[in-house]
Amino acid sequence: MRQNSALADAWVRVFLDFPANFAVTLSYNNMYGGTTAPAFRITDDGECLRLPSSGVPVEPGVNRLPTIRKIAPEQVQTDLDTLDYWTSRALFGKRFNRLPAEKRMGCIGFIEHADTNLHCHLLWRVPETRGEEFEELLGMKWRGLIQYGSSDVQRIRDEGWALYVCKDQVGAALDSDEALFVWNRSAGRNPHP
Repeated sequence: MRQNSALADAWVRVFLDFPANFAVTLSYNNMYGGTTAPAFRITDDGECLRLPSSGVPVEPGVNRLPTIRKIAPEQVQTDLDTLDYWTSRALFGKRFNRLPAEKRMGCIGFIEHADTNLHCHLLWRVPETRGEEFEELLGMKWRGLIQYGSSDVQRIRDEGWALYVCKDQVGAALDSDEALFVWNRSAGRNPHP
């Protein structure tokens, strides 16, 4: 356990050293369209009553369970790269990749709950001149990429976000940490040469 704690502390230091100004949560969300089944309730006197539906349109009294999508970490990284590309191009133009690293965006984060409610917590570095546009644009681009996706974008005001992003790393297995870490290509470059 002590080794896991040291690893978690190291991850927190990495995230604290990353010059982020936005905290972003990207969720894939479950899709409706999975198993359907009529729902009944048996009363104390033995009467069988049909229950109201789950709210997903099928027919009254039929519950439709969400489909839990299995998404590989490699696909999450690909989606993050695509989101970064679309957002960067919208904010900086089609030659954004020729900008120096300090004028581009960068992000690092972790994938959480890959088997149940897959989402990413990310720290994102955005040039201050584009911060407001980024806040408005990122959610639209994410929903354009992931149909059922949702996003939450917050300005970072203190060090608490670095701790929050790393919260699941305390109990993470040492062998799988690198598979859960995500980043974009600009993140590794020093934004302050």
